Amino acid sequence: MKVDVMDSGAASERHPARLDGPAKAIARILSEARERFGMEVAFVSEFDDGRRVFRFIEGNVSEIGLEVGGGDPLELSYCHRIVVGDAPCLMRDARKEPSVADLEVTHKVGIGAHMSVPIVFSDGRIYGTFCCFSRSPNEELAERDIEMIRAMAALVVDQLEEEDLKVAERRQTLERIRRVMDEGRLTMVFQPIVCLADGSTSMVEALTRVRSEPFRTPDLWFAEAWAVGVGLDLELHAVQEALSQLGRLPRGVRMSVNISPETALSPRLKEVLAVDEPDRLVIELTEHDHVADYVPLKQALMDLRGAGPSIAIDDVGTGYSGLQRLLELQPDILKLDTSITSGLDVDPVRRSLAAAVVSFSDAAGLSAIAEGVETPAEAQELRTLSFFGAQGYLFGRPGPLDLSKLAARN
Repeated sequence: MKVDVMDSGAASERHPARLDGPAKAIARILSEARERFGMEVAFVSEFDDGRRVFRFIEGNVSEIGLEVGGGDPLELSYCHRIVVGDAPCLMRDARKEPSVADLEVTHKVGIGAHMSVPIVFSDGRIYGTFCCFSRSPNEELAERDIEMIRAMAALVVDQLEEEDLKVAERRQTLERIRRVMDEGRLTMVFQPIVCLADGSTSMVEALTRVRSEPFRTPDLWFAEAWAVGVGLDLELHAVQEALSQLGRLPRGVRMSVNISPETALSPRLKEVLAVDEPDRLVIELTEHDHVADYVPLKQALMDLRGAGPSIAIDDVGTGYSGLQRLLELQPDILKLDTSITSGLDVDPVRRSLAAAVVSFSDAAGLSAIAEGVETPAEAQELRTLSFFGAQGYLFGRPGPLDLSKLAARN
């Protein structure tokens, strides 16, 4: 199965002015213009493929019939004639203005006072117009008022250009992540997890590596992917890459794959995990953000466990790996965090915490595995504490599957 990138932001990329970022600021600017000049409606329009499209509107629109996203042919609008210089920016009574007398909207809406200026980006591109109007004439409007409208339009430009930059950066990020997946730049390495009782390899953990610029740790790639809405796609792609190696493992060796709570909740995960011998899978839950509601997550993990895989909780002893998570999710495996494992043979506080994890695991019928084991002394202390398994540089660094070493240990 191929995982497709779901570009949930396509509409926003096409029309960045719709995004939440500038919306509130632009709404305030339009409200200020409407109130200052006694207008019924103020709006920002965009010139889009031969049409004048309303992107932001403030005021009495229900009676007049304007709506965000609506529009009309550009050549039939005040906006177009004002931008090309065929109509004045200031009209105290549009019904008396010859340059717009032939336009249907003049009489259909009954436009009286009208002010409009082009919205011009810093590179010279014309985005559209900043307009306000009323159905009543206003003979007190002066040219200095147009200068105020120009200043307000400049503030709108600042908002739109800032969002344009964010949209461009988002598009570049999406393209970068697509290349990682489409061009095979995401690869998997595997680190052995050994049984401390006999030294055999009981499991391998699949870890992601990304061979693409900018060169950085995988967690930053995943964080960026989630930020632009494709974190699920990247995680599922990594899981698929890992599972493509499952059949190469010796009998009796399981594979652990990392997923976030968000991915655990996705129905797409079940399809990816539909492999032969699902009981050889361990789903390792990585949690770097607070989980607001454990109920749906617990149900999702129960459903996954019912299909065969076991559930492991990562980073026990630090971060969000508190007792609540252990009690709510009821995993099969607990993995003691590296920060607790490191030096526990000489640090009584770390040893006590590790001993508590083993006691909890024994009482709950779980398996306890220690991560980050680097010295024989740490490994011996873990054996003394009756940890089931251990993982770390002492037993093997992450790398391609080395079947000869796995076979030798089994």
